[in-house]
Amino acid sequence: MRNRIAIIFLIFLFSCGERNNYIPDVFVNHEIDLNSPENITLSALGGSLVIENQGYNGLIIYRFSNYDYYAYDKSCTYEPLTACAKIDSINSSLAICSCCNSVFLLDQEGSVANGPAILPLKRYSTFLEGNMLFISN
Repeated sequence: MRNRIAIIFLIFLFSCGERNNYIPDVFVNHEIDLNSPENITLSALGGSLVIENQGYNGLIIYRFSNYDYYAYDKSCTYEPLTACAKIDSINSSLAICSCCNSVFLLDQEGSVANGPAILPLKRYSTFLEGNMLFISN
């Protein structure tokens, strides 16, 4: 019986891993008026918009289709707690972190196109109602 308990404890201990590789959870509740001139980049399919001071390191909003928008945290998933681990360039549907040279696909749910990152971008929920886009977690 003691051996079983010890084995369960060891499995639990080693399966937890370090939380340093995860983007911290922060409260997100943001709305975007899609008719507003400052959000014009979201009027075209494949358009994107960066919003600072939301999420952990800012938000990237990407228009996937007529009624589907994706919202991602701007944090790179490779060592996200380092100061430079941020998406700092968006080229069409590619989000690039120049700190580690990871590339993420915005049109494929933030999946990794090029590492060292192996986890996709952190994604937030979106809800479209009329001309308002609501982003939350």
